[in-house]
Amino acid sequence: MVEESTAASHSLSQEMNELTKLVEQFRVGEPGEERLRRDLKAAAPHAFVRPAAPPPRPAKLALAGGKNNADWAEF
Repeated sequence: MVEESTAASHSLSQEMNELTKLVEQFRVGEPGEERLRRDLKAAAPHAFVRPAAPPPRPAKLALAGGKNNADWAEF
């Protein structure tokens, strides 16, 4: 009976150590945050790319014949 209790306590101790390691991965806002950010950048670098500046808008061209070209519709 003592051997069974000892074996069970060792087994539980090992499981506790494994669970502790797993839970430590989910802590954020601590010194490990930089490691998490680095791991995320490695896994999904596209999520950290800043969008490029939009291209410049083309200048508006003035139509020949002044501001009001009502007869331009015949084209």
